[in-house]
Amino acid sequence: MPTKPYADLAQLMSELMTPLVMKNTGTFFIATEDNASCRFALQQGKFTHCCYKRLHGFDEIQVIKKGFRGHFEFF
Repeated sequence: MPTKPYADLAQLMSELMTPLVMKNTGTFFIATEDNASCRFALQQGKFTHCCYKRLHGFDEIQVIKKGFRGHFEFF
């Protein structure tokens, strides 16, 4: 069964915009190509928490803006 290609950081952030604009509540989960997890928790379209590997909040943002690729899901 073929797997879909990894999305780059620009694609991931574009997909993250959809639940933000629609003011959704849930978790935007990213599984990176090196098998790390990145999660953004949303409450009515606003960030309530974010983490990547063992980093949280602002520290996480500084690392991920350097770029990575992954698969994503919002639930």
